[in-house]
Amino acid sequence: MKRIIVTLLIGALAFLTVGCGTGGNNSSLEISGDVDFGKDDYTKIISGNNGLGFSVLKEAEADSDGNIFISPTSLFLALAMTYNGADDLTEEEMSAVLGVAGMEQDELNKASASLMSMLHSHAKDVELNIANSIWLNQEHHFQDGFSKNVQDYYNAKIEEINVSDNESVVRINNWVKDATKGKIEEIVQAPLNPDLVSILINAIYFKGDWLYQFNKKQTEERTFYSGDGTEKKVPLMRLFKELSYLENDDFQAVSLPYKGGKMSMKVFLPKNDTTLDELQDMLTNENWESWLQLF
Repeated sequence: MKRIIVTLLIGALAFLTVGCGTGGNNSSLEISGDVDFGKDDYTKIISGNNGLGFSVLKEAEADSDGNIFISPTSLFLALAMTYNGADDLTEEEMSAVLGVAGMEQDELNKASASLMSMLHSHAKDVELNIANSIWLNQEHHFQDGFSKNVQDYYNAKIEEINVSDNESVVRINNWVKDATKGKIEEIVQAPLNPDLVSILINAIYFKGDWLYQFNKKQTEERTFYSGDGTEKKVPLMRLFKELSYLENDDFQAVSLPYKGGKMSMKVFLPKNDTTLDELQDMLTNENWESWLQLF
C-alpha cells in the first residue's frame, strides 16, 4: 500500500442505490437467528458481485451519454433471491450471470446472508440499510420453501398485491420511500401492467461522514474537464491529508475512508493521455483485485 500526503480536489456527491427492502435502521441487515452460515462465507461471492457490477457498468456506459451510478450489490442480492426459484437451464444461466457457476442455492443463500451480516458489523459508524422485497400478483403464489428462504436469508418482505388496484402502487412507493429515507419517492407508476407477475426490489441506503472532514471554507470554483472535452466551473472540495494512494501510467487513484475506517470510497482520475472510455475498459474484475492489493 502506498501512503502519500496529497492535496485532494473532489466534487461533492450525494448517492443512493435502489433495489428491494424493509427500510429502517441498520437492523435491516440482520439475518434470522435460525439461519446457519459461516462468518466468511461472503468471500465466495465477492468476485461474482464485482464481476457483475463491471459487466453492467460497461452495458450502461454504452447506452448512456451522461453520468452513471450503479449498485452491483443491489443487483446481485435481488438476483440471488430469485435464484431460489430457478431450476435446470435457468439455474445454470443465472449462476453464470452471478459469477457463481456450480454453487448450490443453499450455499449462495448462506454467502448472501454472510455478506449482509458483514456489512451490518461494519456499519456501526455509518448508516447502512439494505432492504429486499418481492411484490407478487395475488393471482399467483410462491412455494413455501422459496418464501422461507428469501425471508430468512435475505430479510425480505413478500407481499401479494392486486395489480389492478392503484393502492398497490402507493404501497410499493411508500415502502421504497421508507427504505431510502425519503430519497426516492416513486419507483412504479399507476396503472400497473395487468400481466405483471411480480416486482423485485432491492434498496441500499448509505450515509456516512468522512473520517477526514473537508473544510467548507476551502471549497472553491475550479475547472472540471468532461470526457467530451468541454470545460465548466464547479465547486470542488479540498483536502490535505495522508491517504492511501495509487498511481500508474494510466490513472491516479485515492482511497477516502469513512468514519470508523471500515468503508471507503475509491476515486480514480485518468491521466491526460488516457480517456475516460479507456479507463472504463480497464475496470475488470482482475484489474480491480490487483489494484486493491496496491492501495
